Amino acid sequence: MRLISPLHPTRSSRVFLASAFVVLAVFAFMVFLSFSSRVQAISTNVVISEFRVRGPNGGNDEFVELYNLSGAPVAIGGWKIRGSNNTAGVSDRATITAGTILQPGCHYLLTNSAAGGYSGAVAGNQTYTTGITDDGGIAVTLPDNTIVDAVGMSQSAFMAKQGLE
Repeated sequence: MRLISPLHPTRSSRVFLASAFVVLAVFAFMVFLSFSSRVQAISTNVVISEFRVRGPNGGNDEFVELYNLSGAPVAIGGWKIRGSNNTAGVSDRATITAGTILQPGCHYLLTNSAAGGYSGAVAGNQTYTTGITDDGGIAVTLPDNTIVDAVGMSQSAFMAKQGLE
């Protein structure tokens, strides 16, 4: 009679453990592929780094700041700042001046110049006059409205308008 020791697993138990490990590894890889194909960063170069839709001066005391997080200059002339509201309405707030280049590690500040507008101490690079609702969202897009980055409660409005949902 052969004694089986827990310290010396049998061939069948080693095969079982190896098979279980392979099955788990394949499952984990499939989950990773499924997740990675659904969740992707919108931008790898220019992002909305900061924004405000209401400040000390009221609803028009707002700004949108872009940041180039890449190591290369990015031509942002013609790009747009778009705003949404809680009913999925989306419209342009500003079109960035043609020829504008955002250098690596630099910011570009767009401010509202309407009555009671931007009250910040840092001068903006460009202004706009149509405010962004408190319950809306903000996106920076390419000239064809392809989203580069978006923030805010109504980001789904941008996605729906772009046919991305």
